[in-house]
Amino acid sequence: MITMYLSAKSKKYKTPFCDILSNGIAPRYYLRKGQVNVLYNPHEIKVVVVDAVGKRRAEGMLTDFIENGVTKHKPGRPRYDLVCNALTDVDWDPLDAPSFNPRFKNGVIIVDRPD
Repeated sequence: MITMYLSAKSKKYKTPFCDILSNGIAPRYYLRKGQVNVLYNPHEIKVVVVDAVGKRRAEGMLTDFIENGVTKHKPGRPRYDLVCNALTDVDWDPLDAPSFNPRFKNGVIIVDRPD
């Protein structure tokens, strides 16, 4: 199953974890081209929202993505609101949180794991 990890509140301008959990929307995440291609995958995508500072974690399923603005790059790159269904607060698992992975710096990492 494809799993998309989202960093919540890793920078002061990001949406706090509790807002994502209550709204079910992870707003304005920048996704690289290869990551956007994964969104068009016909299979389900599991979403894990991680707040490494507050040691919190939520899981759900991606149901939709909506383009919402652009980055400050020139030319600007699209940002997406990621709509998640049934996000639930789960136990913190530091081994499963890729927050220290250098590829996690833009707030999103996608992992394809066998079921």
